[in-house]
Amino acid sequence: MKIKTSELTGITLDWAVAKCEGKVAQGVYGEPELTESGLHLHYCDVLLSHPYSPSTDWAEGGTLIQRERMEVIPCMDDITWEAHRFISEYELFTAYGSTPLIAAMRCFCCIKLGDEVEIPEDLLP
Repeated sequence: MKIKTSELTGITLDWAVAKCEGKVAQGVYGEPELTESGLHLHYCDVLLSHPYSPSTDWAEGGTLIQRERMEVIPCMDDITWEAHRFISEYELFTAYGSTPLIAAMRCFCCIKLGDEVEIPEDLLP
């Protein structure tokens, strides 16, 4: 099912980030597995012990923000965050979220996947 990148949250956002990072394609990484504790990645057919959650875990999402050179700032309403990244002098990608990590991961997915993402049905609530 197609979902707007600006509306991705939780497991669907984490899955989209994994897709952007090449962790969804077959190969070294297998398809992510949804468990009660969250979205888990496989590495060489071994299920990693911790959930993959760049939208809530600064160790994962923060590294991505730094690597991608994104800027995250609070909006004037004091409840929304804005993330943006210049791709060129004339091209800017911007996304919003309720937390800095959500805004940044949406921005990253928008850059890599576009305005809409095809999400597997089993990840939808």
